[in-house]
Amino acid sequence: MSLNVKIYGQKRTGTNMTECVLNQFDNVSVAVNKDLSGNDAWKHGPAKRLPGIDKYVFCVKNPAAWLVSNKKHDARIDAQPGWQEPRWKTLPEWAAREAQYLRCAYHWPDAIVVDSVRWIQTAKDCAERLQSFLGVPAPATLEFPNNAMSMNGCASGAKFDKSFYTEQKYLSEITEKEWSEMFTALHSDKHLTQMWGNWFNQVRR
Repeated sequence: MSLNVKIYGQKRTGTNMTECVLNQFDNVSVAVNKDLSGNDAWKHGPAKRLPGIDKYVFCVKNPAAWLVSNKKHDARIDAQPGWQEPRWKTLPEWAAREAQYLRCAYHWPDAIVVDSVRWIQTAKDCAERLQSFLGVPAPATLEFPNNAMSMNGCASGAKFDKSFYTEQKYLSEITEKEWSEMFTALHSDKHLTQMWGNWFNQVRR
């Protein structure tokens, strides 16, 4: 019997990478932008419970890494005339979406939070945690993407510098104003404080 898994997460939080990993498990069917009946259920939209879904995976990324990822993505949009896409880069907007996801993730018994930066830093540990959550055997060899991701859980072929995350290089691109906005955002909801409060205190020492 197939295990039906639904992914939720903001843009630039590793939803495609997570889909790539989930697709390697036998008997796991991943619902991305549709529910099991073919109705729209956008992975970046508000989380809601769906008929027939057995497990929910919520993808998150710390607000600094998320903000820098969006800046880089917006730069690519600006470099290509005619490419129209809503911008997702303000911290209050991030906080509202993230809080809704975390409220669901923390209170739904069939949900798990996947931190995409930790995927990159400690892939093996994260894979074992995911396997335990799914309750299905892991592939003999679980492969993590070495390239940047495109849609549909596939590697795009673009170069991906893991050290940007493992060495936290992205932190140097955050301005003092953004750090201040981040502090305010993280204290706007208890779930955000629970998820990211310790991380913030550690990187701002």
